[in-house]
Amino acid sequence: MRIKRFFEAEDAAKILPDEIDIMIEDLTKMTQNFDKNKADLDSILGKLETSKSKSAKSNNQIDDSYLKIQEILTKLEESISELDVIVKNLNDYKSSGESTLYDF
Repeated sequence: MRIKRFFEAEDAAKILPDEIDIMIEDLTKMTQNFDKNKADLDSILGKLETSKSKSAKSNNQIDDSYLKIQEILTKLEESISELDVIVKNLNDYKSSGESTLYDF
């Protein structure tokens, strides 16, 4: 007999397939928006790259902006990747039902 952990619900509510479809649709739209934003930021980054200072000892506003956009792009790529995993998991849940991903 398996002992339930304190955070496990006795009777977990099931999510309806229609609700999952809506979630998948919303997450897919978010991913598309992030992709567009990423493309826009890539374009801005390209423009800023031509104006970066050549100094190795100091940064100006353009240099700082360039670095910040690079950081944002990294986080955006990570977010897109995570959203893709979520959509994959929800599609799998919808088609195959609940399954254990990780055992503790």
